Amino acid sequence: MNRPRRLAHRPGLVPAAVVVVAILATAACTGTIATVQASDTVEKSLQTTATQIDVEMFNGTIDVTAGPEGSVTATVKRTGTGASEAEALADAQKIDVTLAMEGDRAVLRAVYTPDPSSPDRRGASAQVSVPAGSVLTLRTSNGSVDVAGITGTVVADTSNAGVTSTGPLEALRVKTSNGKVVVQQGGGLLTLETSNGAIDIDAKDAVVEARTSNGKITFGGSLAAGTTRMRTSNATIDLTLPPDAAFSVDAQTSNARIVTDFTVTGGSASDDRLTGAAGGGGGTTIILETSNNPITISAGS
Repeated sequence: MNRPRRLAHRPGLVPAAVVVVAILATAACTGTIATVQASDTVEKSLQTTATQIDVEMFNGTIDVTAGPEGSVTATVKRTGTGASEAEALADAQKIDVTLAMEGDRAVLRAVYTPDPSSPDRRGASAQVSVPAGSVLTLRTSNGSVDVAGITGTVVADTSNAGVTSTGPLEALRVKTSNGKVVVQQGGGLLTLETSNGAIDIDAKDAVVEARTSNGKITFGGSLAAGTTRMRTSNATIDLTLPPDAAFSVDAQTSNARIVTDFTVTGGSASDDRLTGAAGGGGGTTIILETSNNPITISAGS
């Protein structure tokens, strides 16, 4: 009887396969080319009587200060990436920086020319000097915005970073995320929006629209006639007003209390809801809303 032949075990085959896999794994682990970053700076200036000035950066900061009338000057830091410092510097030089009139506006703009819509790890930051009374529109991403000494109107738009304004603006509108908003010596109309960040306001004769989440809202100063709204969640709201302040109030929270130094009449009061008027109400209305944290309305000195 012929019996079936068994294939002989050839031990060399398995180790050979393992060697191939090991080689592929080693190549995969070592095949990634590390990138480095390098930066340079570009100086720009423009003589203009334009009051509207726009600044457009990306993945970087914008710092604006008050300077001489009739002049806009800027220092822009460009950051590129590459396999070496030389390649990264050459990449940074692909960020085109312009400062020119576009209609009635002076526009400072940085654009990564190979792919304007997706600059990846590259970035452009600006330090800018403008006339104090300018009307500013400031846009960037992943970088803070700081404004000091401006008396005009400012619109600041960024993400994943904070915004700070110092000085008595006519109006300030801020939109960011995951960053703190700070207003110092402010005034006028303040429209402030962030998320996962605090809002801290020191202002005189202001009307405030402040909104965040998971961040504390603090206000110290005086409010002008109009409706002020402050809204957050899972964080406190603290207001400190002049002892003779007159206002109407509608405040509510949950799982916490509302505390005030002012005598509020003509409405209703419970641990987590307060409505009515203080000092006769005047023309100022304050609407406050949070959750899981207290609201405090204090009388300052």
